[in-house]
Amino acid sequence: SCDLLRHMDDKKLTMLQENERFLDRTETVLVEYLVKITARDLNSDESRLATELIHSVSDFERIGDYCENVAEVGAFNRDQAIGFSDIGKREMNYLSQAVQAIIDMTVQAYRTEDVVAMQRVEPLEETIDSLVEMMRAHHIERLTNGSCDTQSGISFMEALTNMERIGDHCSNIAVCLIQVKQEGFDTHEYLGTIKREDNEQFKKQYAVFEEKYRLP
Repeated sequence: SCDLLRHMDDKKLTMLQENERFLDRTETVLVEYLVKITARDLNSDESRLATELIHSVSDFERIGDYCENVAEVGAFNRDQAIGFSDIGKREMNYLSQAVQAIIDMTVQAYRTEDVVAMQRVEPLEETIDSLVEMMRAHHIERLTNGSCDTQSGISFMEALTNMERIGDHCSNIAVCLIQVKQEGFDTHEYLGTIKREDNEQFKKQYAVFEEKYRLP
């Protein structure tokens, strides 16, 4: 998706859209199957696992939707002869790297059921949120000083929003797996706890990601 945002390629766009349709079909089949399972006589652990799997499957499917949205911004820009400013392109590349990293981290941790790896997702998601906030502020400055036109600005903001939401769904998946492994907890309480100022582990991981994806 990020490649298509930079350089539109109709063959790659078609492949991505076919992939996204596969995700849609697969989500439908998996959720129908999991719903049937939950109707069986399950113990509490099995019931919680089935429920969390339903949530995670839906989150993965939504990531596919947002990836397609990003690619469609690239197609729109190509068709309308719209381009981002050089600074906007550089910033978008940094965000693209962070989003790719959080997807890779989430998928790998989910496959291996690695709770420690899943706990690194939230600091990276916070880093992505900070990046997006700064990029929005910089974008407004460019609009104000005339170095960016309105139409390219709309495309830029749309891409930002979709990338930010990809990070949100990765966070959802991570929390779901941790819930299953740690026998359930209140999600809001958990997220509040790990983001407390006295959580040294979170602060250290956030600092590493903030430095790695710091805007130039």
